Amino acid sequence: AQKKQAILDAISRPAERVKQWKEYRPMFLTDARVARGVDFWRQHEAVLARAEQEYGVPAQVIVSIIGIETFYGRNTGSYRVIDALSTLGFDYPPRADFFRKELREFLLLAREEQVDPLTL
Repeated sequence: AQKKQAILDAISRPAERVKQWKEYRPMFLTDARVARGVDFWRQHEAVLARAEQEYGVPAQVIVSIIGIETFYGRNTGSYRVIDALSTLGFDYPPRADFFRKELREFLLLAREEQVDPLTL
């Protein structure tokens, strides 16, 4: 893993101001995002139903979060997961414990899924 100063800079930079929902709404409730959400839901209906059954989180909540955080896979970030988690876990004291736990869980998941964690 490599320390990424840009990650530390980004997490340390406070938002200019807190926005109200009425300011966020036009950014997130666009025709394009809604259409992609419907497509995503249809494409992953079985997995979403299973997740809802197993974890108790409604499919619409999962779909909404994925839409906000990644625009349904369009925006997935520019850093490797291992670099981000290790940088924050070892070089960001305010939340180091949290990110070390996330790093551990990420590595365990990668092993379980037989995925090279350096490729994500």
